[in-house]
Amino acid sequence: TITCTDNPVGWYDSWGDYFDCAYYSRNFYYMYASTGTCGIIGSIFENFNTTANQACCGCGGGSKDGTVTTLFPTPAPTSAAPTITCTDNPVGWYDSWGDYFDCAYYSRNDYDASTG
Repeated sequence: TITCTDNPVGWYDSWGDYFDCAYYSRNFYYMYASTGTCGIIGSIFENFNTTANQACCGCGGGSKDGTVTTLFPTPAPTSAAPTITCTDNPVGWYDSWGDYFDCAYYSRNDYDASTG
């Protein structure tokens, strides 16, 4: 079995990403059944130095040997930032003004610890 892969992977024509290999394969120019979309415009709207007739399996192009070019490589994964947890110590603490002025109060009011 010979498998074909659109090449370059992710190709679309110069009119934008709506006009990709799937678009050309749908054969919107059905009234020209003998040539279809690929035959009518497949060699016109070049993008990434490639036309639909060269890039798309549905137009007779693509890669049949498994060798493909990726236009938009997947970026390398980044490590997630470490999760930092904080626990009030002692639990339930509040200042001498009363229980309204607890740790949550100082956290939400951008309290500057250097002043108090």
